[in-house]
Amino acid sequence: MDGSCYGLIMHRDSRFRAIGAANVMVFEFTRMMLARPGVGQVTLGRGWFPAAPTIDRFKRHAGYVEEALHLAVALHPR
Repeated sequence: MDGSCYGLIMHRDSRFRAIGAANVMVFEFTRMMLARPGVGQVTLGRGWFPAAPTIDRFKRHAGYVEEALHLAVALHPR
């Protein structure tokens, strides 16, 4: 949308942490999306809440930049 690719669903399995599978998948996803005509940026969605410093550090190391955004939630009355 508008030159952006939104990679919003990202899950990792800690069983594969030692081989860096998540790192490779994020790298390859980003590379493939940026190679598409008309795509100038890729986002992996909002940060974790509560914050996960290791994931934030990983995203920065991968070249992603943090940007502030406003977030609203709707709570169920119960």
